[in-house]
Amino acid sequence: MSLFRRPHELWMLIAMGWGAYPLQAETPPAAVNEVAAVVPSSAAFQEVCQKLRDVTLVEAEFSEEKTLHILSHPLHSSGTLLFSPQRGVYRVMKEPVVQEMLITRSQLIQKNAEGAVEHMKVAHQPVARAFIDIFLSFFSDERNTWDKMFDVTFSGTVPDWRIIFVAKHESTVAQAIHDMTLEGHDGVLSAMTLTESNGDQTRTTYLHPVIYRGAKGEKAPAAFPSDLLPGNHS
Repeated sequence: MSLFRRPHELWMLIAMGWGAYPLQAETPPAAVNEVAAVVPSSAAFQEVCQKLRDVTLVEAEFSEEKTLHILSHPLHSSGTLLFSPQRGVYRVMKEPVVQEMLITRSQLIQKNAEGAVEHMKVAHQPVARAFIDIFLSFFSDERNTWDKMFDVTFSGTVPDWRIIFVAKHESTVAQAIHDMTLEGHDGVLSAMTLTESNGDQTRTTYLHPVIYRGAKGEKAPAAFPSDLLPGNHS
């Protein structure tokens, strides 16, 4: 059986890392100190974006909770994460099962606990495409890519901010995603909340991040697993 199942399950693979178990809901996180939302042209928004785009490598732990309208309890998973604007996102889920996943601009590559590796292209998967356009294109300052699909608002201040990407009605991603919210402080991303078009929601919290900027992030190629990099798997 293919490791990747039906297309509508793709975001579950990305956001949850293949499988989770019911867990009692945690206390909701404190809200960002609100000010009126503005279009992404303010000095604060530009400063936050510049700080984020100076990041060349992030090492962090993650804790994730997904609320499905068909389930009475949320699903939870946790693990570690590497992020590089050029290399992509490498996630190792440790709970509830062990699984590795590499998300690049062109494909998803997954390795299960038995060592089986499989990959798939994401060009025709709107949810995966949206994830890539935000996390890779946005952090690489490729505005033309994500600006076509999302209306963006910014609220808060540089030390405590929120950026909301709302899918444009005419975009292909609107069929699967309603909005995606990034929260953080200065140049550090603290949490991401994704709300799907059917109301299901996934919140990812990033813990104990180690941030590398500029030349310090040159260790990224060595940090990513060679057996999952495109062209290196069987």
